[in-house]
Amino acid sequence: MKNIYFIWMIAAWFITPSHGQNLIPPERFGVYTMCSKIYIGWTMPDSADTSKIKNYLLYHKFTGHDTWFYLMQIDRNEGEFILPKSEQEFLEQTYGEFWYTDMCLGISAVYDTGESAIAFSCQMGIADTWPEPPWWISAENTDDTTLVEWARGSPGCAQALYYEIYRRDNGSDWQVIDTVRIGQTFYYDIHPPAGNICYQVSLVSTQHNLRSYEEACVTTTNLRYPPIEAEESSGLLYKVDCYPSPFNPATRIRFTLSQQINVTITIYTILGQPLRVLLDKLMLPGQHEVIFDGQNLAGGLYIALIQTGKTDRTLKLILIR
Repeated sequence: MKNIYFIWMIAAWFITPSHGQNLIPPERFGVYTMCSKIYIGWTMPDSADTSKIKNYLLYHKFTGHDTWFYLMQIDRNEGEFILPKSEQEFLEQTYGEFWYTDMCLGISAVYDTGESAIAFSCQMGIADTWPEPPWWISAENTDDTTLVEWARGSPGCAQALYYEIYRRDNGSDWQVIDTVRIGQTFYYDIHPPAGNICYQVSLVSTQHNLRSYEEACVTTTNLRYPPIEAEESSGLLYKVDCYPSPFNPATRIRFTLSQQINVTITIYTILGQPLRVLLDKLMLPGQHEVIFDGQNLAGGLYIALIQTGKTDRTLKLILIR
């Protein structure tokens, strides 16, 4: 999250009920709202014997009044607690439009021997995260593939759904070319058009379509292999491709042979390190396919080298996570 607007205001005082005067109360009690929810937090002093605390009691009252009203019991240790929806709706109805300024919340610790004094706050902090589009867009072209990367952005209080990848070819209008799941911050554009190509990324949520303000541009050239349809079927090794691509977790490497010959398929990392030999055997003429399973591999770009001793071909395999 790039920008978090957070105001934490704590005002804690103690009042001593008629019982439990020697029992140590909670401290650092604070209340704030975020994404239409009420959060409360507190700690217990080091001098308190927390092993003897059975639970905590939450109270409410009007600002400037002395009478506390019981709200609920909290069966948990110190820390952060989200007020249940039913209790929050009750407070909003009780205190009306200005519930966040006219209301005090307080908490006490219930020990084995009684209830402590109440620590309370009459100030409500605001901790909302504002929606923000993806940023730090970058694009890098290698041969016939462009790698687009970005920083996540934030959906604010909404639920993030997916990213949309926008592309503009040589000054044309922006077009959505693909979608990417949340959690992935890169995209491989395979065989982009030649020329000046620009990219933007949009974060789509349940409430917004947050498109990046910046764009990343690269100059591309058509360095791809000849289209499969144009290959001569009289060649020894032809109709080489993979499907699906990109893939998760597996893809099929397909090829056709015009005669019987030994075929070797080796998978390499993008750095050229051999990773796995998928095939090394004598193959009959005709169509064949071999499965590459990337179940235990990191997402990214891999290279398949297909060799017959007379003809070599390479394929780019993009594993997404």
